[in-house]
Amino acid sequence: MTLLGKDASLNLTELQAGLNRLFDQLWHSGLQTGPLDGQDWSPPIDVIEKPDCYVVLADMAGVSLEDLEVTGQHHQITLKGQKLHRTKEPQDSPIFSERRYGSFCRIIPMTNAIQVDAIIARLNGGVLELVCPKKTTPAGTPVQIKIQVTDSR
Repeated sequence: MTLLGKDASLNLTELQAGLNRLFDQLWHSGLQTGPLDGQDWSPPIDVIEKPDCYVVLADMAGVSLEDLEVTGQHHQITLKGQKLHRTKEPQDSPIFSERRYGSFCRIIPMTNAIQVDAIIARLNGGVLELVCPKKTTPAGTPVQIKIQVTDSR
């Protein structure tokens, strides 16, 4: 059965199957969308504000410490890195693939100034945790500091 006639045939069975796939994906794994700025992928993050600090949690599964750079300025954290694609055999051809690979750069703005030199960064179980203390004194000259990430396995 077609919905729009011969010229613009829209098969109701195909439409129903497509909607079922969409609802199944939303129900089981959420909506998967690519980064909007043209990057190959971007790690999902949570930012939690506490009275004295911000806690940033970023999914970094598949990103090694060597391929991760974390820098901070007075009102932002920058995450840069890359997730390398596993080597494939020539005959390997996935029938379904959702994982994304490549370079990324996330700039995370903070509403208050942070003490960049006091940030604690840990990578545990594929999750990067940044504890960013809030600055209690007025911001001075902007400074950028590279933050050392430790593997807490």
